[in-house]
Amino acid sequence: MNKRIWQWWIAGWAAALLLPAAAGAKGLAVITGETLGPYREAQEAFEHAISQEVMTFNLKGSVEEGRRVFESLADKRLDAVVLLGISAVRAAQQSTPAVPIIYTMVIEPQALPDAKKVAGLVMTVDTDSQFSRIRKLLPSAKTAGVLYNPADSEPLIQKALAAAEKQGLKLVTAVVKEPEDAAMALQSLEGKKPDLIWSIPDKTAAHPQAFAVVNQFALDHKLPLIGISEYQVRAGAFAAFSVDYQDMGRQTADLVERLLGKQLQENVILEYPRLIITFINMETSKALGIADVPAVPNIRMVR
Repeated sequence: MNKRIWQWWIAGWAAALLLPAAAGAKGLAVITGETLGPYREAQEAFEHAISQEVMTFNLKGSVEEGRRVFESLADKRLDAVVLLGISAVRAAQQSTPAVPIIYTMVIEPQALPDAKKVAGLVMTVDTDSQFSRIRKLLPSAKTAGVLYNPADSEPLIQKALAAAEKQGLKLVTAVVKEPEDAAMALQSLEGKKPDLIWSIPDKTAAHPQAFAVVNQFALDHKLPLIGISEYQVRAGAFAAFSVDYQDMGRQTADLVERLLGKQLQENVILEYPRLIITFINMETSKALGIADVPAVPNIRMVR
């Protein structure tokens, strides 16, 4: 056989062997719901940590864009779809693809009943971790007060009652059904003599209008306010426990790797952030007479 013909034949045979593999190639679709900085930080860290090929989409908060993205993915061979943020989750709930779904950068666990398999990484710091840190920051505290709307947060409050008790804290509550109820609820809470106020990501109690009232009440009564975010600490809350967005991205990549590597057998998996940052407002700390903040891991002082 002519040498050149032989080379062509070998090249053609090799290409034929490779074609099925290329046709069956898979990867990940990463869908971000918003353009905000935290999502970018998480996505960049995720893409740096993951080993699979990644297609990225940004919905920019648009439901219609979400519909178009999921329609475009219908004929793609994907290992999984990764959702960053609640807008991406809402889009997936309307057009659930028949592949494993991993959601992240959301506050609460999400339901995706039509998905093949679901794994979630929520941004919320679990109640056990929060009260463990509260005990270290405020070792003399005996009673913690919290405002909440039962329609939004009753299950969380029930978990928190048990978590607080483990740390030797009594959790007392007051109900707010509208943000403007905060002042009256605080009057009720004052009668229960809390040593601190603990905030939760409740749609009513954490509303900016309600937070402003709670924050001022805490400052006026020299009560440490445990907020829900760095923003609230910068606004005057004594402390908050929050996530590191880049590590959320890396932890999401690890979750994807374990899910696709069949190390996780459950059909619904929920994880909490592994890296928790404790934010402390230095000015509020001084105003409360807390001169020396106890050493806790991953602490960041802000003004």
